[in-house]
Amino acid sequence: MFQSKKLSGAALVVALLALVMSLGGTSYAAKLITGKDIKNGSVTNKDVKKSTLTGKQIKNGSIKSADLASGVGETQLVYKKLTPTSGASYDAARGNAPEVVMFSEGPLSVVAKCFTDESGPTTYSVTYIKSSTNGSVFDSDYSNLEGGSFEDFLNTGTDEDDREMWDASASDDDSEFYGNHSTEFTAVAADGTAIAGFVSNGAKRGTLLGGNGAYGPGNACLATAQVWSN
Repeated sequence: MFQSKKLSGAALVVALLALVMSLGGTSYAAKLITGKDIKNGSVTNKDVKKSTLTGKQIKNGSIKSADLASGVGETQLVYKKLTPTSGASYDAARGNAPEVVMFSEGPLSVVAKCFTDESGPTTYSVTYIKSSTNGSVFDSDYSNLEGGSFEDFLNTGTDEDDREMWDASASDDDSEFYGNHSTEFTAVAADGTAIAGFVSNGAKRGTLLGGNGAYGPGNACLATAQVWSN
């Protein structure tokens, strides 16, 4: 005759849990933890095994900036090749040149210009910082910078000379590229937006003896910016 035994309290709990899992507990457990249960910024790269999380596991648009830990920010390495505009003098040529945005975050932007002073003639590649609001602070290790001192603010009307971060210039059949001397900068806007990074510039005029390489034919400028933000 079959004789049953009474299960202790702990054994009963284990037995019931095993039964639930065998009857579909996997799907239940999968629904148990959702994004609402995970605090923003609490999951870091240390919590994810290398190569286990791929694009197949992430729905497009499902990760927002709020899901990232504070301070992760955005990092970009930007490269632009520019064609110069012209002017009868340095100031005229610079004034005619359009600003090409390399990086923008909130009110702060890194912009580049490429222009030819026909009085030389000389082609210039120049990178600037720019703010669309008043009260930002800015500093760079560019030795000729005046507006970067902390006695001055970076405002909407700050002169272009005071916002210049780096430049390169080239006369006929010549080139100049400053990559190993790239400038380091930091800017903080009144609303708390902060950016920092490095910029470098290159300029070429005419035809180079060893070939035009990355510049291509004619007159051209190169500008790079590695920028990170909060």
